[in-house]
Amino acid sequence: MDKIKDLIAIFENGSINKMEVTNKEFSLKLEKNEINQENKPINLEYDDNKNLILEENNYFQLKSKVVGCYYQSNEANGKALVRVGSKVKIGQIIAVVEAMKIMNEIKSPVNGVIKKIYKEDGQAVGYDDLLMEIEND
Repeated sequence: MDKIKDLIAIFENGSINKMEVTNKEFSLKLEKNEINQENKPINLEYDDNKNLILEENNYFQLKSKVVGCYYQSNEANGKALVRVGSKVKIGQIIAVVEAMKIMNEIKSPVNGVIKKIYKEDGQAVGYDDLLMEIEND
């Protein structure tokens, strides 16, 4: 497990956007999302490889990239990271999806306000399931 954590840390802090590692113990594939770092209006059409789509009403729909269990907190019995009406910033952790005993942090891709949360704490999520709507600031 330490090997995987080390690889993830190297990937997150590095300048590469895609990494795949396979050995006898595990197989790991990582890919970074493209985020609008300057919070300029986004006029991109996202494909199936992204976790974000832009609606005409300036709402972003955040989708799950993995199959797992949705949690509103990153601690057992902890306070929800966000609620409807919460203001969020790019990169802020807003939820967690547990998949294969790994806690995957879901980070806000935009600055905005949480308008809708589609999943309940502890609810199963599938690939591409809607998690939240965020209104872009």
